[in-house]
Amino acid sequence: MAWKILLPQEIMSEGRKLLEDAGHTIIEGRGFETEDVLADMKEHQPDAMIVRITPITREVIKANPNLKVIVRHGAGFDALDVKACHDNGVQTLYAPVANSTSVAETAMLLILECSRNVTLLHKTWVDDYYKAKLKIRKNTLNGKTLGLIGCGNIGSRLAVRALAMEMNVLAYDPYKPAADFPDGVEVVRDLDRIFKESDYVSLHTPNTPVTKNLVDKNRLAMMKPTAFLIICKSPAGPASMAEMSWGWPLPLAKQLKILIHDDRIVKERIKRIERIDKRTGEEEHGIR
Repeated sequence: MAWKILLPQEIMSEGRKLLEDAGHTIIEGRGFETEDVLADMKEHQPDAMIVRITPITREVIKANPNLKVIVRHGAGFDALDVKACHDNGVQTLYAPVANSTSVAETAMLLILECSRNVTLLHKTWVDDYYKAKLKIRKNTLNGKTLGLIGCGNIGSRLAVRALAMEMNVLAYDPYKPAADFPDGVEVVRDLDRIFKESDYVSLHTPNTPVTKNLVDKNRLAMMKPTAFLIICKSPAGPASMAEMSWGWPLPLAKQLKILIHDDRIVKERIKRIERIDKRTGEEEHGIR
């Protein structure tokens, strides 16, 4: 059966060819803002849609009674109103492993940035070599402790990389049997231990009613003064585990050190990176 498939954003040519060779008609969207997708839905009435970062709201879904399936180009449904899909008989699918390696590598990159203070070092090096060499804080990862909240496709890959750097790895994942954690990882069933004992805490779970606000000011206060919180998130949805807003009340905001990963250093305790920096060429080819 040939379908009309809407692409609000372009996908790799190999994936597009696969769909066209199967007889489907590709509709190139006019843009990936919600209003653009809404207009395409009303005009073309596609059978299916492949979504990347575009927020798909209930209004968009209801605008097209012909819609049968929405596929996420990646993992998770943060940008998609899944209940609205269910209410309107639209099936939802995603690619759970496709970008796992890319995100795990990004988390490792941020841990190294925290460890070696790369951004500040880069800014200082040219103008003041000796200050960069002798005065800017740098730490080794060897012997440090990484605490993982969530040890699924991404968390497990990050654990293997951290163990290769000779780090100690603690992992909290209440939905995973102890036997399924990577070798060398210490399974932790008390979430507070992750915050108390880790030098780096990295979040790798979806945003759900269960995980929302699990990282609160009380748990942040448990962290070592030198510890870092790593959040690899998609800009389309709230941060993993906690809807991290930068409007936390003082004095908590003064305790946090935040780096937005576009060289705009505000402070330096929470490292955040946007989706565009996690996308790799290999990942693009891994998702069809």
